Amino acid sequence: AKTLITALAVLYRHRRYCIFAFFSFFGSVSFSFTRNKRERNEQAESFNLSITTDNIYYVFLCYYNLMKTIVLTGMSGSGKSTVGKFLAEKCKLKFIDIDEQIALHEKKSINEIFSENGENFFRALEVQTIKNIFEPENIVISLGGGAFENDRTRNFLLNNSIVIYLQTSPETIFNRLKNSTDRPLLNNNMNLSAIKKLLDLRKNNYELAHFTVITDNKNIEDLAGEILKCANLK
Repeated sequence: AKTLITALAVLYRHRRYCIFAFFSFFGSVSFSFTRNKRERNEQAESFNLSITTDNIYYVFLCYYNLMKTIVLTGMSGSGKSTVGKFLAEKCKLKFIDIDEQIALHEKKSINEIFSENGENFFRALEVQTIKNIFEPENIVISLGGGAFENDRTRNFLLNNSIVIYLQTSPETIFNRLKNSTDRPLLNNNMNLSAIKKLLDLRKNNYELAHFTVITDNKNIEDLAGEILKCANLK
């Protein structure tokens, strides 16, 4: 009985790989992961996928909520919140925007927190919020642009989730944010030079992410599909 319990525990711990092995072996079998064939095809088409052995694994994971937590990092304006929310809705996962969580908890906007309490206070809130909300599976998390600069946060997320850097050119970021007034580190300094300088400061840490997805000139469906493929590979 003890051996059986141990074996079951190992299978559960590595269930993602067992599922992959099962469907790789039985890839030719017609299997309905959603309630009917039409829904299954619509789910695949929403990510520009076809039902094959290569992608059957992450369609299955999405439907049965076995996805390891995905963390999106990158500059403000890279699309973390927009893509993350879209991906979570498609995969029936929980979506958490760290900046939104902080603003809700403090009952202040991010601009107000920076203005009234300073950046160091905000960064401490950021670290604690990430720690409090984190779960190892079934969440898509959008980090603030500077959250990945904290060593403890970065190492924790790299060891416990799939971290994806949404790489976006300074020119694209500027075009997306030029009329924005809710980016504290760029307010009153919203120009291409300031964006490049901030990106240069953070680039090395961003590139420690498990995967990099370039966002320029891509629509939200394509980006979500690329992120899912990264999650499948990790």
